[in-house]
Amino acid sequence: MTNQKSSLYDVEWQVLRVNTLAQNTSAGGWNTEIGVEANLEKFRRYVMGTKDSQEYTNRLWRILNMLNAVRMGYNGTNQAGTNQDKAVILFRDMVSKRYNKIIDGGFVFAEWDWDKVAKDLKTLYQNSRSDFDKVYKNLVGRKNTAENNAGTSNRPELVKFVELMEATIEGAK
Repeated sequence: MTNQKSSLYDVEWQVLRVNTLAQNTSAGGWNTEIGVEANLEKFRRYVMGTKDSQEYTNRLWRILNMLNAVRMGYNGTNQAGTNQDKAVILFRDMVSKRYNKIIDGGFVFAEWDWDKVAKDLKTLYQNSRSDFDKVYKNLVGRKNTAENNAGTSNRPELVKFVELMEATIEGAK
């Protein structure tokens, strides 16, 4: 596992990420201009919501990773070049510029705190079961797809996060 990839499995980020998807928002997720505008505004607030330089860079990385995935989805569904795609590219390029400047300055991702993730998952399970369930459903689906495509999961960070979610569920019984 790498600290950079592990940082994608922050509980707050996973809730935000899953709640930008079409099935979880009335605005249409990444498939409508209104949905894209709403999602990018959520991302603006998210990245500016920390004063910690490590977390700021983690947030830039998470957003950059997500926007690259959105763009891959657009390319796979003939939405490349749409207004939604153009808005995502503009925002992604701005994030990429900030992120690359920090990385080029010698930034090193900190050791990922999986114990904190486990605690945050427990809190999420207790306080917002619907968000927990949306994240779990989404990530189990992604894990199963990765395993089906490769015969095994080549995403140990994803596997670890799902295992922590399952331990949270078991611990609540």
